[in-house]
Amino acid sequence: MKKSLSFLAVFFLLLSIVCFSGCSSNNGTCTNTLGRVKSYNVDALTYDSAHNVLYAGTKDHGVWEYDGTTWTDTSGGMTGSWIWALAYDSAHNLLYAATNSNGVWEFDGATWTDTGGVMSSYKIYSLTYDSAHNLLYAGTDTNGAWKYDGTQWAKTGGGVKSYSVDALTYDSAHNLLYAGTDSNGVWKYNGSTWTDTGGGMKGLSSYSFAYDSAHNLLYAGTDSNGVWKYDGTSWHGTGGAVSTYDIFALAYDSTHHLLYAGTGEHGVWSLVNKQQKT
Repeated sequence: MKKSLSFLAVFFLLLSIVCFSGCSSNNGTCTNTLGRVKSYNVDALTYDSAHNVLYAGTKDHGVWEYDGTTWTDTSGGMTGSWIWALAYDSAHNLLYAATNSNGVWEFDGATWTDTGGVMSSYKIYSLTYDSAHNLLYAGTDTNGAWKYDGTQWAKTGGGVKSYSVDALTYDSAHNLLYAGTDSNGVWKYNGSTWTDTGGGMKGLSSYSFAYDSAHNLLYAGTDSNGVWKYDGTSWHGTGGAVSTYDIFALAYDSTHHLLYAGTGEHGVWSLVNKQQKT
């Protein structure tokens, strides 16, 4: 149930941001995209900017694509699947989908193919893509984080090898992968070694990440402990009204220096740190 809430919150966070920036001004209005997905639980979203296509991962209804007008079922191997995460590889025009019990699949725009390997039997909670090294990372349930080079899966091993990895994000500027775990804090991976970032996040569960590349700050959404930020050395709680909330989704607006947080049953909040404005 936790995973369903986590990825569903991502959808509502993105929807809320659209409403915040559009419906509150004279520049636009919020519109239901309708179609077949209007009654589905949408647990994951990703956007293909090259082809102007939005992909939605649903609970028990597979992956759907939206061209701005119409929703279309991608069908194939994803029919009936519960999708927990999506990631897009723009260099190879491949969409990756993580399922609740059937591993990771890839979609070339026409056909779904199982990436296979040991991952086919795992529950996959999170995905992120490293375009610099052409690697897909997947976070599993109690089997740590794995990487896929387009041909085969390999363990990243290390300190997270037996953990549930609920969130992943890649910092391309520093070539670091961050993994948010269930009750074991946040870890970082340099391509060969995992290191516990420790500090105030040690022992906490992390459900979501957002990265502020301008200020080199990683934000983590936690289980009942609000939002924390990491400067590469130490963690600090951002405090405020969300400090005791579950944070299931995060997004950072670099233009306005705003961090958005999607909470468990407390809506969407925004945080601005005036000292960060440059």
